[in-house]
Amino acid sequence: MMQLNQFNAAWQGDVQWFEENDYDINKHHPGTGTSLMFASESGRKEVCLLLLSKGASIYEQDSHGQTALMYASKRGYKEICSMLLSKGALIDKQNNYGRTALMIASGNGRKDACLLLLSHGASTDKYDSNGQSALIIAASNGHEEVFKLLQTFSKTPRTLKYHVLKTKPICNNKMLLQWNNYEKEIKCHYKMRLVF
Repeated sequence: MMQLNQFNAAWQGDVQWFEENDYDINKHHPGTGTSLMFASESGRKEVCLLLLSKGASIYEQDSHGQTALMYASKRGYKEICSMLLSKGALIDKQNNYGRTALMIASGNGRKDACLLLLSHGASTDKYDSNGQSALIIAASNGHEEVFKLLQTFSKTPRTLKYHVLKTKPICNNKMLLQWNNYEKEIKCHYKMRLVF
């Protein structure tokens, strides 16, 4: 039987372990993150509450620049995301690849998490290291409902046109064209080779 440490206790949601043992609350597991990150990714709300009440940092990042908010967003755990945001988590913080919590949620099709993040002011104008926004990431992964949601929040719809016309990413271009506000312009571009 595996002996529990703070990281697998966080992953398993073992609140009792944290109440009965001493531990370094912001210690990083080699190559990964903190106990709060483990609990956030595995959806252990009670452990997250306990760790936050004992002073766990919401600003810690793992070796890839991921935060607890990013881990919770990836899995679509709305309540944990809300909890972390209420404690001051940086909503538009970017990881080592330039991705925000919104981008991560959109890439994993987590519509409810996306809506929560957007309602807390998450930016749709951020770009990752490949020049992709949350809108493009959702389309690339075929998440139609998330794409439609992000489209209603997008402040820069021209971004979508730019990716379709200029960079032509390996993604579901049919989806992009179908819902794009600039569909007629795009069709015109392909017929007449216009440059926007």
